Amino acid sequence: MDMAVFFIQLFIPFLLFFFRFEKQKYFWPVGIPLVAAILVGLYFAEGAIMLLPSPLCHYLFYFIPYLLIVGLAFLLFRMPPFNVLFFCVFSFVVQNVAHHLCQLVVNIVYVASGVMLLDTLLGEFLSYAVAYAVVYVLFFLVLARGRDFERYVRLSRVPVLALASGFILVLIVLGIYVKHMQSALLGNGIIAVGYEIYSVMLGVFLTALLMGSFRNRRLVEESHELELRLEQEAHHYELAQANMEMINIKCHDLKHQIAALKTMPDSAARNESIEEMERDVMIYEAFAKTGSGALDCVLTEKSLLCQAKRITFSVMADGEGLKDMSYLDICSFFGNALDNAIECVGKYEDEEKRVISLRVFVKGGWLNIHVENYCEDPPDLHGGLPDTTKQDKRSHGFGLKSMRYIVEKYSGTFTVRVKGKLFCVGALIPVRE
Repeated sequence: MDMAVFFIQLFIPFLLFFFRFEKQKYFWPVGIPLVAAILVGLYFAEGAIMLLPSPLCHYLFYFIPYLLIVGLAFLLFRMPPFNVLFFCVFSFVVQNVAHHLCQLVVNIVYVASGVMLLDTLLGEFLSYAVAYAVVYVLFFLVLARGRDFERYVRLSRVPVLALASGFILVLIVLGIYVKHMQSALLGNGIIAVGYEIYSVMLGVFLTALLMGSFRNRRLVEESHELELRLEQEAHHYELAQANMEMINIKCHDLKHQIAALKTMPDSAARNESIEEMERDVMIYEAFAKTGSGALDCVLTEKSLLCQAKRITFSVMADGEGLKDMSYLDICSFFGNALDNAIECVGKYEDEEKRVISLRVFVKGGWLNIHVENYCEDPPDLHGGLPDTTKQDKRSHGFGLKSMRYIVEKYSGTFTVRVKGKLFCVGALIPVRE
């Protein structure tokens, strides 16, 4: 029975952390029966464990619920492996704080009044229920609710995860040693209170350590994003200034060209001059105004590049639907998408094949993004991404992986498809009201 109860104690903070993340399609039909089967299995396993010759094995088997929680996280949620381990460690820390806080209160009451709250079934239930409820509710209200944790977990947090995991291992091993091998020590109320204070403080320290890692990562990310924003805005301003100077020069030239057209007898020469004038005027169309400053920067830069490469680039974009995405993510996603498309069509001599289209719109509460380009030899798709034809297979294709990561970060779906001679990249992201 103890193993099943311990699993439930771990399962509650686990759900508080994980439930709002993206779930597997089979979450409900598989998750509920699986958890029920685990509880039944732990209940009967407890009886078998009690038959083992060494009572120490009883405590060692408390590692099993920890491993089962980690397995559930990997099975039922769509998250990077490192993130899964990080949040599991955080859940374990919260459960540990709740457990030792309950033990601390029980021992303080015992030292002060001589009453042992855990001597009766009702007293034991109320002690654990109140302690766990207080800690879990505070944890949810103060730490878990409304935090964009997943966005800030990166591989740079490996030392933090390793340190926190090490401390949890120390807590478990120390708990096994003190409560079983040296159980006589806990008969002394003062020693028991000191041990529980130590355990609670260690759990609070671990919580602060993990929260601090999020805060530091968020500051780094926001600083990086600000730098990129300033760099993009400066680049956009330089483009605008350079193009305005070009426009002023072209407007001055247009006056003379128009005057010359009036007296030009040769129709072929006149048509050539008109085409040149049309190309000069096309610079106006390169300045994007979608309602998203980040998207405007990217589209303006890529439109000018497409003009220089004689690539037809058609855009229908409503940037208002990107309001929930960060500046950095918008620049990264659309920059990668358009760079890939430009690289693909830029190798064709036939200008009819040098075609790229971009559509961004909101429909039914979903942000729809579609990027299409002509592709003479469409690649094979494996794992939802195309095989690379470049020699550097490790670095090439990182752009599409980065795009998929950005979309999944916002609980969206990223797709890559081939339709005939068209290479299509799509994203479907829920839009907050």
